[in-house]
Amino acid sequence: MADEAIKQALRTQTNQAIDDGIFGVPSFRVRGQTVWGADAHAFMLEYRVDPDLFDQPEMPRAAVLPNGATRSGSC
Repeated sequence: MADEAIKQALRTQTNQAIDDGIFGVPSFRVRGQTVWGADAHAFMLEYRVDPDLFDQPEMPRAAVLPNGATRSGSC
């Protein structure tokens, strides 16, 4: 924890996650899609079974739902 290189790597990865739209824990990014929140694990397990999951008709509808919260800036 005291190693400055480790701290810088964490800052870099955190800023990259923010730039990629990652928000919340747990978060997964697959095929340009970000999945996060309490159901993320179940969703990713389903994706492993059905790799076409992101191509389902309801996915574009979910992508345009309003955000409940947004983040600005970097760490």
